[in-house]
Amino acid sequence: MKKIKDKLYGEFEIEDILYEIIQSKTIQRLKNIHQGGASFLINKNWNVTRYEHSIGVMLLLRILNTSIEQQILGLIHDISHTAFSHVSDLVFEHKNEDYHEKIFDFVFDNSDVKTILKKHNINIKSLLKLESKTLEYDLPALCADRVDYTLRDMYACNNIDSKFIKEFIDSLVLKENIICINSIQKSKEFLNLYCKEVIDYFMNEKNIYASFKLTNILKKAIKLNLITKEDFNKDDYFVLEKIKSNKELNDELNTINNDVQLEQNNINYDIHMKLKPRMIDPHTVVNNKVYKLSELDSNSKSIIERNLDIIKKGIYLKIN
Repeated sequence: MKKIKDKLYGEFEIEDILYEIIQSKTIQRLKNIHQGGASFLINKNWNVTRYEHSIGVMLLLRILNTSIEQQILGLIHDISHTAFSHVSDLVFEHKNEDYHEKIFDFVFDNSDVKTILKKHNINIKSLLKLESKTLEYDLPALCADRVDYTLRDMYACNNIDSKFIKEFIDSLVLKENIICINSIQKSKEFLNLYCKEVIDYFMNEKNIYASFKLTNILKKAIKLNLITKEDFNKDDYFVLEKIKSNKELNDELNTINNDVQLEQNNINYDIHMKLKPRMIDPHTVVNNKVYKLSELDSNSKSIIERNLDIIKKGIYLKIN
């Protein structure tokens, strides 16, 4: 058993196979892939990486007492994320934000993770076919992926502290392999936090601006043959260094900073961006029965509907 420490969940002992996968080049690459895409170029605190998130998902599945196979899936579920994460969806025009899913099999088949799994006699076909409601489950349900990225981003943004995280994790229970919350109050708290994640962080004006600008820069770099589609399989810094070698693109890159002045204006705008509609309705346990939060609390139902409407309309920005 090896030890691993996470800033959200603490220290754990993990099996050798998990530790070996973590040390692989495939997982280590994720240290240089920012989960928020271009956001780290605007705000140095918006710097959560796919590596941290992958470790977190694995540990969250461990806390929930899932199988070692599910923990492996949690650890490798993001290995196909490209440089700048979902910004690549904008570059390659994948409206469902699923480019990383489309290339997962290719990335996995050419990774050292596959070699490690074979070495430990893990049935790869069975592993990849394993359906895990705890790892990734259709919206509006909770899943380990959704829970971890919300907690991790909101912790980085100083919206929650370690006490909130511990109390929330303690409120999680599994019912029919679905992640549920054992308290209406905790469900309401997490719904409000998820709304902050989507509206105040994903749709933050400067975050949207950074994504828009970086997308245009990357498209120009591709047209100039400065970067290739394959370069996106490296990491953020590899691609950035190539961009910086071009003075015009480097100057444009330097405009992505926290000093930019923006205003929301749906009539006279420079940017209109719609994101994938994400909103949760957490399964909540009351008297040992499972309900959706919206079935238990009318105000939460209104919050969900209102925020979905905001997301579907997107954000219109004028650059001043």
